Amino acid sequence: MLGCGLQARAHVEAFREVLPLQVVRAFDRHRERATAFAEDVRREHGVAASAHDSVREVVEGMDVVLTAGAIAQHTDPPIAPGWLAPGAFACSVDYASPWSAGALGELDLVCTDDRAQLEAARRSGPVARLPPVHADLAELVTGRKSGRTAEEQRTLACNLGLALADAVAAVLVYRRAREAGLGTRLPL
Repeated sequence: MLGCGLQARAHVEAFREVLPLQVVRAFDRHRERATAFAEDVRREHGVAASAHDSVREVVEGMDVVLTAGAIAQHTDPPIAPGWLAPGAFACSVDYASPWSAGALGELDLVCTDDRAQLEAARRSGPVARLPPVHADLAELVTGRKSGRTAEEQRTLACNLGLALADAVAAVLVYRRAREAGLGTRLPL
């Protein structure tokens, strides 16, 4: 886990649903966040977790890597070529900000949640460095495109977020607020 905020916490829970999560390594530019995150993962999930002082310590040798830091245009992104292990899966919710061009060039498959949104984002920002997208979520789910075809392939999901998920969450929040008698009605 690179970046130890809410995204990382939610992803630990999601990964635990589909993976035999055994070890979590954490890095955050604020060391105390990584330490607190690791402690919470150990306590809440019973998984071995540790905080680290370098990005390399967190990426090398791991089967799954999540990058969830600040979206930024780094002049020298910290994830270098050779760090992502063969067969590893990386998930980027930070527009691939920490991935160097060399590290991105080693990927075998790049997928995204919404191809049109990602292609529009290529005009500016760090996502412009991404290799061509192999498939989007709809293509993978419907079988129009295959995912990994060999165990050693390095894969990256660069998910920028779907507005549909935000709309669903807003409806749930609204319903719960009404049930609890909370909120203020605003004139439109």
